[in-house]
Amino acid sequence: MVDGCCVGTCGFKSPPENNRVEIAYFTFPDYEGKGIATQMARALVTIAVEADLRIDVAAQTLPVDSASTTILRKLGFENTGTVIHPEDGAVWEWRYAPQSIQPGVSTEGVPAG
Repeated sequence: MVDGCCVGTCGFKSPPENNRVEIAYFTFPDYEGKGIATQMARALVTIAVEADLRIDVAAQTLPVDSASTTILRKLGFENTGTVIHPEDGAVWEWRYAPQSIQPGVSTEGVPAG
């Protein structure tokens, strides 16, 4: 929420399974480009890692460079390749790998893993 307005949504796609949890986030168009999705994704990573340091935090995106792929790279995710999603078809799979956080990117609130 920003100034009492819902600006997007985020969450875990399901409870952890096989020591893996997938994050998802979405910002409404009027609020894109303001860092809100980055804050949402960062918060989800923090929640997951603080709950279990061994958890594998994952995300999936369409297989094209986008704002979402930029966010994931900034936060220390690595693209692990293309997988087939039952509803979306080919998607890129991302895995949180804190050693790959880009230099100069604020990692405040993101655990080192």
